Amino acid sequence: MISPPTWHEISTLASRYDCIAMTGSLQRAVDLADRVRALHNSGVGWSGSDTDLQACLSFECRTWQHCGLEPDGDDRAYICALYQAVFNRV
Repeated sequence: MISPPTWHEISTLASRYDCIAMTGSLQRAVDLADRVRALHNSGVGWSGSDTDLQACLSFECRTWQHCGLEPDGDDRAYICALYQAVFNRV
């Protein structure tokens, strides 16, 4: 079994992307991240673009870094799923 990525690995990949530049505004980044998380929580897979997934990963990491925390529990599982989706598509 492959171990989940470390927070350092996740944030390193996420730092390659700028969610605000990719979506055009902070509000668009928030809206996209909310849609993708809702799909994840409902069990529906994301079929959108690589760019959207990259922007979501960037947004989630920026949010946690802004708070000075590392995600845990369901938040960590969601971010790991984003990481894997982005990593597998890069």
